[in-house]
Amino acid sequence: MNLGYAISTIIAGLVLLSLVALNSRIIQGSGEQTLYTMAKTHSDMIVDYIKEDLRTIGYGVDSTAITIASPNRIQFLAHADPLPNLRIIDWVFDEDTQLSARNINVSPLYRRQNVGTPNTAFDPLGDTSIEDIGIGVVRFNLQYLDSNREVIEPESSGTIDSSQLELICQIEVELIVESLDSYDANRFERSTWSGEITPFNLNCTTSPPLP
Repeated sequence: MNLGYAISTIIAGLVLLSLVALNSRIIQGSGEQTLYTMAKTHSDMIVDYIKEDLRTIGYGVDSTAITIASPNRIQFLAHADPLPNLRIIDWVFDEDTQLSARNINVSPLYRRQNVGTPNTAFDPLGDTSIEDIGIGVVRFNLQYLDSNREVIEPESSGTIDSSQLELICQIEVELIVESLDSYDANRFERSTWSGEITPFNLNCTTSPPLP
């Protein structure tokens, strides 16, 4: 066989393999970008919803507006314009429930709105009228700050003591949303957001008790 022809054939084969590998990387990169964009879109939708909701806490309410506060749940009161009815709104992240067979990290984030009398024993997870919010939520964590911007720590039960609820002035929210599919079984595309939300109608002039 002609040596030059053999070398040319080898080089052509290597170039072809390089092109195939490059094309595969381009396709995977495009797919991963699509999955990230979907996760980011879902994350933005949830962030807009939670911001709008939490900023209404205490609107038209004379009593303590937040009735339950924990790292994965908040229940609060607000009046809705133009309706005179008092709304009881719950946000609950059920991190113990696996929602997707494809991405086992995903758990349901619920929102439930009711009209009536506040009931701290109310369990939204047992109510069929709850609204499943967003897609791909893997973390939804809440922290509560007082007027000095100090974190109000939950009790051993996991919830803020009822005597501390009226001290809440700001709420820190951490949200992580992942894609349900992945080109790599061990890595899902992820969008993260964290921020502070200040409800306009909470009494943030109240100082926490001195130690």
